Amino acid sequence: MKLVQFSTPRFGAIILEEISKKIKPSLLVCNPDKLYGRKKLLKICEAKRIALKSQIEIFQPESLKEKEIIEFLKKKKADLFLVASYGKIIPKEVLEIPKFKVLGLHPSLLPEFRGPSPIQSTILKGKKVTGTTLFLLDEKMDHGPILAQKTLNLKGDETYLDLEEKLARLSANLFLEKFKDWIKGKIIPIPQNETLATYCKKFKFEDGEIFLEKESAQEIERKIRALNPEPGTYIKILNSKPKNPKIIKILKGKAIKEEEIKNFSKKQRFFEFKGNLAFRCKKGAFLIEILQKEGKKPMTSSNFLCGNRWILNF
Repeated sequence: MKLVQFSTPRFGAIILEEISKKIKPSLLVCNPDKLYGRKKLLKICEAKRIALKSQIEIFQPESLKEKEIIEFLKKKKADLFLVASYGKIIPKEVLEIPKFKVLGLHPSLLPEFRGPSPIQSTILKGKKVTGTTLFLLDEKMDHGPILAQKTLNLKGDETYLDLEEKLARLSANLFLEKFKDWIKGKIIPIPQNETLATYCKKFKFEDGEIFLEKESAQEIERKIRALNPEPGTYIKILNSKPKNPKIIKILKGKAIKEEEIKNFSKKQRFFEFKGNLAFRCKKGAFLIEILQKEGKKPMTSSNFLCGNRWILNF
């Protein structure tokens, strides 16, 4: 069977690596390379790295709508297309190419968390169970009928990168278990229940701001686990120039139990706790383990305090 995979970032790359152990795709379709950072260095996507390593042909169109692109895909005579974190809606003309249609892998239990950030949203919402869905693609976002699902119980301390890897491997296993049954006509697609559909957005830098007076310690902990490394989480320290606040990225930390800080002054927003920097929130307090000043490398909050005790006055 000839398989073509459409993937770009790390989630799809892990799936590509896993399924290649059993069935090697004849082609990877991914987004074009991009210039990255101040030095404008060319950065290739994670899926392309895996394809190069596995000697899989790579195709990087800007769009899938042009006639020459569609003709190129037709000439590959693939039996099945698999889409896993590609980053673009697949047009109808492409959906009609393969004999056994186009399947998608989405890291949520559809119809929950349709959209570009299901893993981040799962952590932010404090979900106890998540999973992955193998479904038949149509022209709408994460909308097609379901072929199969696998669930994953959560401990409640997962970071985005940890959960992304777990769900990617779970997704690859689901595809490998079910694609032969699909080809043989043994699976009947089940339409998604539209009344249960929820959606998630693409998170931006602004979404990573931590509001000490509006968010609880538990909410802040989930935000840090969900939104690092991208788009990142941070606090703003307003100084004598409110238009240019100090930005401090918070990379890792944990909520502090209320009884542990009962002897600390409630008037002090930032305080030293067991040698580390901590701050009070709307409810509870939060201990910072790893942070990063603007233009500097990540450091422990204890090292930060050695030269930045001014923050204890805020």
